[in-house]
Amino acid sequence: MNNQTISCHQVGIIASILLLTLKFTNLPALLYNINGIGGIITILIIFLFNFIFIGIIIWLKSKYKSESLYNILSKNIGVFFTKILYIIFFLFFISKILSLLSDSFGFIRDVADEEFTAFNFLICFVPVCLALAKSGIRNIGRTAEFFFPYIMVGLAISILLSFVPVDIWGVGTQIKGSMGGLFKSLAELSFWNGDLFALLIFIDKIEIKRSEIKRIITPFIIIGFLLVCTYCVYYSLYQQTSIFHTNMLYDIVQYAIGTSSGWHMDIFAIIVFSICILIQGGIFVLCANECLKKIFNFENDNITLTAIVLLLIFDDYLFLDDYFEFVTYAKIYLSWFATIIIILVPILLAFISLKRSIKDARC
Repeated sequence: MNNQTISCHQVGIIASILLLTLKFTNLPALLYNINGIGGIITILIIFLFNFIFIGIIIWLKSKYKSESLYNILSKNIGVFFTKILYIIFFLFFISKILSLLSDSFGFIRDVADEEFTAFNFLICFVPVCLALAKSGIRNIGRTAEFFFPYIMVGLAISILLSFVPVDIWGVGTQIKGSMGGLFKSLAELSFWNGDLFALLIFIDKIEIKRSEIKRIITPFIIIGFLLVCTYCVYYSLYQQTSIFHTNMLYDIVQYAIGTSSGWHMDIFAIIVFSICILIQGGIFVLCANECLKKIFNFENDNITLTAIVLLLIFDDYLFLDDYFEFVTYAKIYLSWFATIIIILVPILLAFISLKRSIKDARC
């Protein structure tokens, strides 16, 4: 492995963190509002979709060993259309960063300090994400690898703290709208998914050996299992009032008797979420930066990162102080945008890979 690549194990860990972060805050409440306890089924389907997406990544990597996504697309659809796609990708990742900032800011104000301002948040969050992005995917992979055991342990403890005698299938936990509600939740809330798309942007930096594929799959399955368990616990504890609890991981720990007794067991949820948002923020900034460099053929990171920071500061002040405004905007507009990317891009890449396979077979 060279200094610019990440191992299979690091890929699995990064994919796991990308799966978790935006699922910890307001998504469970939004799912319950649409589909009741069916939110558990929805999150299970989301996990399965992400698992399939990892399979697409592995398949694509087997066909294009060391080529970047930009080169793959340029050879097949032309440079002009590739740049248009990269503009769309850039807007996608900027929107994802805004979502992460909005969720994180709401989380911190709820659990730490109601007087916390957008300015205070930005000067804490943005420099760390910039530093991670500037250091490159290799160092992000190492950072994620180091903190991943703490994430798993903290998540497991948070779940265990929440086991109290409740009626899991109590009043008000019925599935709303049957399968219609399930499809509605998948469509309206698609923007809270598709985070693993980031793996495509630095696919040329991924080293995948056939004998080590299980090192990608294993941590991802473990985290997926813990995520589904967390949703089950959350809905069983709060039932009808789930729609009012927009910080799932923190709220399930708050339900614990130890927390209410002043033992401050919520520290486990806070640590897990803080690590996840910083690593995922660094990944998204890195992806946005790579897209911007390809669009304008820049080599200097300082120019593109500065442009991204200025854009984020401008946009953040539009949304950070009105958390629910961003949620509404994401449900109405960004979900359609995300759905197009999440569905059409994998189909396009699958077609390109199939075309490559047929060409190789003929040769």
